[in-house]
Amino acid sequence: MIEFLQMYLTALVPMMAVVAVLAMVIGGVVRFVCALFSNTIRKHIAAHPVKHVLWGLASAACIVALFLPLMDVPSKNVLNVVQAKNDLFMTTTAIKAYHSDKGAIITGGNVEIVKVLRGKVGEDTVYLEPPPKELNSAGEFIDPWKTPYRLGMSADGFPWAYSCGPDGKDDGGAPGSDDIASW
Repeated sequence: MIEFLQMYLTALVPMMAVVAVLAMVIGGVVRFVCALFSNTIRKHIAAHPVKHVLWGLASAACIVALFLPLMDVPSKNVLNVVQAKNDLFMTTTAIKAYHSDKGAIITGGNVEIVKVLRGKVGEDTVYLEPPPKELNSAGEFIDPWKTPYRLGMSADGFPWAYSCGPDGKDDGGAPGSDDIASW
C-alpha cells in the first residue's frame, strides 16, 4: 500500500508544483501588465478579483494539460505490479497469522489455502478476505492479470506466494523473470 501511495505522490507532487508556479507566474504577469495600463483596468481587476484568479488558474491548468503527457505517470502495468505485491504481502501475513494462532501448516493449493484463510462463517477467525472480483469461479485468489496466485507453506512454517506476472507464464518466482514473489 505504501508503494502504491509513493507512486501516486511521485506523479502528483511535481504536477501540483508546476500548477502552483504557473499560477504565480500568470498572476504576476497580469499584475505587471495592469500596472502598465490605466487605472480603469486596475479598478476592474480590483472589482472582480475572483474572476481573475480563476482565469489564471484555468490558464495554468491548460498549460499543465499540454505538458501532462510528457510527465512520468505510473502505467497500468506498474499499478498492477503494486496491487500484486500488496496481495502477496496480505496473503503471506495471513498465512503466518494462521500458523501462529493454530500451530498448523496449511496444505493444498490456492483454493484450499484461501478457504482455510477465509474461515468458516461464525466459527473461525477470518485471516484473509479477498474482494470478490479477485476470486475466480473456482474460488482461487487471482492476480491483476487474472492468473491464480501460487500459494503455499514450507514444512517449517515459511509461507510463500507469487504471481506469474504480466506474461502469465509460471517461472516459479525465479529472479529475472516477470514473476512477482513474496520473498
